[in-house]
Amino acid sequence: MRRQLKQNQKYLLGFIVLVCLYAGLTVLLPPDPILYSRYHLTDAGIRFINLSFVLPIIGIWCVAFYGALQVKHYALLIKNTADGKPLDKLADGLVILVSSSPLTSSLASFSNYIGRVHPRFQPTGRIISNYIGAIVIFIAFWLISNAASSLSGQVKKKSSPLEQQYWVFGFIVLSTIYCFLLITQRAPSEPHDPYFLPNWLLLMTLAIPYLYIWYRGLLAAYNLLFYQKKVKGSLYKQGLSHLAKGLVSVIAISILIQLLTTASVRLNRLKLTPILIIVYILLILYAIAYGYIAKGANRLKKIEEV
Repeated sequence: MRRQLKQNQKYLLGFIVLVCLYAGLTVLLPPDPILYSRYHLTDAGIRFINLSFVLPIIGIWCVAFYGALQVKHYALLIKNTADGKPLDKLADGLVILVSSSPLTSSLASFSNYIGRVHPRFQPTGRIISNYIGAIVIFIAFWLISNAASSLSGQVKKKSSPLEQQYWVFGFIVLSTIYCFLLITQRAPSEPHDPYFLPNWLLLMTLAIPYLYIWYRGLLAAYNLLFYQKKVKGSLYKQGLSHLAKGLVSVIAISILIQLLTTASVRLNRLKLTPILIIVYILLILYAIAYGYIAKGANRLKKIEEV
């Protein structure tokens, strides 16, 4: 128990550092000079807009991180059962998944700033930021998927081949649409290309890894939904169901962000109001996704009280 508490404290400390780093970079770094002329904003106006989405997103991250720790705490209580170890690994994946948001956001803010100050380093900074983000998310969904597979493996009755075919077919359609939009919608000739990679390298080293990440995440959600239908206990079933819905929502947002990133050059040409609407819609979607995860963790916590 003491060892687990120390580990949770390390997780919490690392998360606090990442959140403070993100908040500091977002608020303290000088805004892009282009914003002043393009949107006719003052320095105070830009910083106010930044705070209007920085504060809510930090709150959402904190709620989600608290939920991940609650799942870890519940896994500790049942560590001697068959579900204990998989749930502990699932919680580790959730902690990394939630922590990846402030990490990747901080990297993006810093690389953008370096790109403005030293334009020749902009491609390198953007490429490194993209790869680090993909690696961290890959680790998170790898842990979550393995944990969900271990849980579903305890159920004797397996899912029907027809259900599996639906999932595979849906993912093939998603992969095709994503790769098509990635190649056709980006503008590599623009000076602010979000990837700075040729199409073949972009597909091989970012598109395919992200597709695999999403596949593992969707597989994890599917296994959790399948497992919760076969186990007893209403609170336990509800907790796993909400966690699965949260994972699907997080993956949907990840896909949406990747598509928006691909079209970022064109989005930058929009007026301020449409851009703010897109940002606030993403905030709402984030709140829903991580809200499901927190709600699922809360259901598991209530099992202790029964």
